[in-house]
Formats: sequence, C-alpha cells, structure tokens
Amino acid sequence: MPNTPPPEEIVEAVEVVEPTAAPTPNERIAASRWQVLMLLFLGAGPLALPVLFRSPRFSRTGKFVLFLLVVAQTVLVVVILVVFVDWFLGEIRTLRGQ
Repeated sequence: MPNTPPPEEIVEAVEVVEPTAAPTPNERIAASRWQVLMLLFLGAGPLALPVLFRSPRFSRTGKFVLFLLVVAQTVLVVVILVVFVDWFLGEIRTLRGQ
C-alpha cells in the first residue's frame, strides 16, 4: 500500500455533528428579502407581517418602515374599495330609478 502511514501514526479525528432540522417553508421565505417584499406588497399584505418580523434580512428600522408602508397600502386599498362600492351602489340606484 503506497503512502499509508503506519497504524501508530494515524490520528483518529471524529467530529460529532448534531443533526439539524431542515428549515421550514416559512423560515425559507423569511430568509429571502424578495419573497418577503412580494408577500407584503403583492400577496398577503398585512397577513405577511409576521414573516417580515421573523426575517433576519431586514434591520429593525427597515422592518418598521415596511410595516408603516404595508399599513398605508392596506388603508388605501380599503378606502378605494369603499369609494368603488359607493359609486357602484349609486349606479344601481340610478338604473333602478329609470
């Protein structure tokens, strides 16, 4: 056997590795900055805030600013929805009156 050291020179090196659990889908999403932003602004809106707060990719200030932006976006969507429903109901009343 070429280049095999004698048995007394063999140093036994055993590394104990603790098994780690695979990251959950929520942890994988929270680890991606783009996925968190997509969830916040194009997907779930305020329902994605827990993912934002668990994300290690954003600073505390960044999380606070994004929180405020999501709240503002949600309020804007609700106001637009109320205005649209009011307009729509007005159109229905107009058509019924004819």
